[in-house]
Amino acid sequence: MPCGVSIRRATHHDAQAISDLIMYFADQFVTPGEIFSQETPYYHEITPDAIETLIASENCEYFVCEIDGVTQGVGSLRDTHHIGHLFVAEQYQRRGIASMLWEVLLAEAKANSTSTTMTVNFSVCAIPFYEYLGFHKIGDRIDKNGVSFVPMEYEGEGD
Repeated sequence: MPCGVSIRRATHHDAQAISDLIMYFADQFVTPGEIFSQETPYYHEITPDAIETLIASENCEYFVCEIDGVTQGVGSLRDTHHIGHLFVAEQYQRRGIASMLWEVLLAEAKANSTSTTMTVNFSVCAIPFYEYLGFHKIGDRIDKNGVSFVPMEYEGEGD
């Protein structure tokens, strides 16, 4: 890991920084023709309170990537095999941070299950990154709760 970069489990103290990071990118995955706002149903799923609830839940694991002590990336795993969030601050993209978070999420999934099949529902603009990781589309674009996403799946070794 590069100097000054660390990845750790998130705590409730990280909820605001995680929410801020996800909110920054919200316009990129809002349903076409919609404007992301407090009226968008998905907005309420990524508020600091909602993130804090997810961090505390038993079926969700959050990890943050800090660079020089500041949260610059986040990854979450829900129900052992579903990536809920994977975001990196714009100024740190294309530097391997998302790949490092992915490796942590994959290791967490392997540690808690014999299956390494992973799923993700992510915006159209993220498809190339997930294909690079080995994911493939398993469905067409879905518009739900004010956001658009494409369901994808990764079938790891040994499945």
